[in-house]
Amino acid sequence: MTNSLQLQLVGSYCKYLGIIIDNNLTWHEHINYIYNKILKFTSIFYKIRHILPYKVLITIYFAFVHSHLLYGIEIYGNTNRGYLNKLMVLNTKLLLQNAPRNTPVPDLYKNFNTLTIPDLHNFQILVLIHKFFHHKEKLPLIFTSYFNENFLFHDYGTRNRDNLHLVRCNTFYGLKSVKYRGSNLWNQLPNDLKLITSLNSFKSKLKHNCNFL
Repeated sequence: MTNSLQLQLVGSYCKYLGIIIDNNLTWHEHINYIYNKILKFTSIFYKIRHILPYKVLITIYFAFVHSHLLYGIEIYGNTNRGYLNKLMVLNTKLLLQNAPRNTPVPDLYKNFNTLTIPDLHNFQILVLIHKFFHHKEKLPLIFTSYFNENFLFHDYGTRNRDNLHLVRCNTFYGLKSVKYRGSNLWNQLPNDLKLITSLNSFKSKLKHNCNFL
């Protein structure tokens, strides 16, 4: 394949722009790839947790672990929860190693100001849609018309006029697509959250209202 596409074919999967795409779209190979990338930090964090300040450990986590989890999560995060499970367990273990002893697991993510992998998946999709509404200049050109707004289909005033139009999906892959899942998530947000134009404010309020994810 051409270098410009950065596409590498390996057996039943290929690697494109750092994302491993398998022939069944399970993202199993990509999840294994991320898992092996961050696995080494279990021993690293174990050795440095009593040496470095807590704030420094958090910085290291975001630089070397969270960055790998975040890249492409809008895509690979829609897979079966069973495939994600080992990555979720490892991530929690890494957070525990960097947290004060006996920290309850629910408090781990709050203290680190991060989210579980499934919630992080939904969070990133909603950030994408927020950019679609308020900051199209921050999106790749292909996404500037990716979602369909309700007012394009209904010329009468309804409370759902500013929601996204949900196209009927009859397949498993369609229901889990970014377009369908994202539109559904966005439509469930309260209007005051959807109307926030500042991206940073939107992220902050969304992250602290995890029940919307």
